[in-house]
Amino acid sequence: MRKQTSKSKAADKFQLVADNLLALMEQGTVPWRKPWNVVPTCNAITGHRYEGLNPLLAQIDVMAKGYTYPHLCWL
Repeated sequence: MRKQTSKSKAADKFQLVADNLLALMEQGTVPWRKPWNVVPTCNAITGHRYEGLNPLLAQIDVMAKGYTYPHLCWL
């Protein structure tokens, strides 16, 4: 079995994000309303708010998994 390269791992992660985002879009909400939480995503342990692309990626993950609490802790 071949070891997966970091490029292919990154591609897999972005594919997962794209798949989750498309699934959320296909669910649709009519009439459209903002379905996400206005509380910023942050680290549950440190309280540090995510920056850059991380808030978007975290919010997609929160919505895709049906979480209601936006404070995350990934291991």
